[in-house]
Formats: sequence, structure tokens, C-alpha cells
Amino acid sequence: MLKSAEIRWFFEGRIPIHIPEILEEARLDISENRTDHYLLVLGCDNIGIKIRNSRLEIKRRRDVQPYCISKLNISGNIEWWERWEWNDKTTCNDIEQLVFKDDKNPWIRVDKKRWQKKFNIRDNDLIPIPSRVLYSDLAMEITELKVNRKLWWTIGFDSFTDQNHSFFDKLIETCLAPHIEVDLKKEWSFGYPRWLSRVII
Repeated sequence: MLKSAEIRWFFEGRIPIHIPEILEEARLDISENRTDHYLLVLGCDNIGIKIRNSRLEIKRRRDVQPYCISKLNISGNIEWWERWEWNDKTTCNDIEQLVFKDDKNPWIRVDKKRWQKKFNIRDNDLIPIPSRVLYSDLAMEITELKVNRKLWWTIGFDSFTDQNHSFFDKLIETCLAPHIEVDLKKEWSFGYPRWLSRVII
């Protein structure tokens, strides 16, 4: 089981043209293009179930708290999640056959292009590490999304130890705030399960 603290914002439409400046300045890596399939459970925003690269993942939200950087007029929600993974390819392949059988099923296809930067914490400083490294203390990502032929994008930050979410302020102020020209507001700050419910309705 993996525990994480996460904060994320969703935006409808294409990634603004100035976003590549953020990617370059923050030295984010293009880590992968991939397709995930999410099980849609309408009205439930604390459970996420998806198939990713023939691997089943289940996430449960344990808590959510408001987040704010007043001087930058940024607000959002930090969510604490637990995640379990199963790598039984036979079972996952059976589920994928159901997903691909027709479009009248509760699995939602989401195509992703993700830029990511990972960090470890050493002596209270953020140390960038290559995205290919499997485990990290913190991660920042910007992801282009396509679902039901519509484009969205998201900015997210993940912490993988109990206290490292205190570094979200530093990441946002140094990697994001100098270039961001979109409003990071609480009403669009949530996890993938709630976003999917809003997109599909």
C-alpha cells in the first residue's frame, strides 16, 4: 500500500501556449504518453479504480483539507490517499476485454500526455531527481487529458511521506507561480474521481 498527499487543479480546454515555459523553467520531463481506463462511480469522489498498463489500481481518499497561499491568491484542497496495486495480467486482460467490447460500460478511457518532475528532500532542500527513478519524496506534474473527444489539462503535486506536503508551497512558488496565468481556485481542486463525474454528467 502506498500513501500520498495530493493537490490538483483541473482546467477545460487545451493547455495554454505559455505552459511550455513552465515546463522548460521547471525542467519537467516528458515521462510518458499513456491511456488509463477509470471505473466511473457516479456520486463517489473518495474511491478511484483504474486499469493502467495492464495493472489494476484502487485508491481510497482518507481525508481532505483546504489549502491556501494567500499572497499568491491560490486556494485548493489537499487530499490524503491510500493506493493498492495488482499486477495479475490475466485478470487485467479480462477486464480490458470488457472495456474494449463496446462503449456501453462504466469504464472511461482517458488519454494522457504527462510532464513530470520528481524530488527528494535532503537537509530541508528539494533535490531534483530523474523521472525514471521509481520512488521519490515529492512530484510535480502537468498532464494533458483527452476524454470523450474533449480536451482538459491538470496541474498536480504529490507527496509520498506524511509531512512532505509542507513543501507544496515551495514547489508552487518556485516552479509554477512565476509563469502561471490561470486561476488556481478551490472549486476546481480535487482528484480524478470527482473530475470524471463532472466530465461525464
